[in-house]
Amino acid sequence: MDSNANIKKLRYALIKTYMRDSNFGSDKVPLNYIYTQYTLNITNELFPHYYESPIYIAVDFSQKLRENYVINRLENSKRLNIHIEKSTSNKTDILISDMHDPNFDNEFIWKDDPDIIDWINLDEFIQSQHEENNI
Repeated sequence: MDSNANIKKLRYALIKTYMRDSNFGSDKVPLNYIYTQYTLNITNELFPHYYESPIYIAVDFSQKLRENYVINRLENSKRLNIHIEKSTSNKTDILISDMHDPNFDNEFIWKDDPDIIDWINLDEFIQSQHEENNI
């Protein structure tokens, strides 16, 4: 079984265990919060050895405040072996922006502040890029 599938199983096991052992209920916001915390924090601790070569991420927003926010948040995920760029280069694997770049395939277009689902999707995509690089 691949590591990404194992990570997903662990995420759901965490949520199931937490719901069983607390009065958290089934409110989607708290469950999304738990899922995101697992994705963005615990995954970084458990699997850093898996990520051999870096994933290059360019962050380019028209609003510098949003750009700085995204960069700061990404810097907390350095254990995912990512390298943050201010603009695209020949090494760029992922572009995060508020504008579409027709010359780039792996884009995350965030016209508003990213929400929990945006961060989860980005994290899972980074992991899938690592899997492709390690094949």
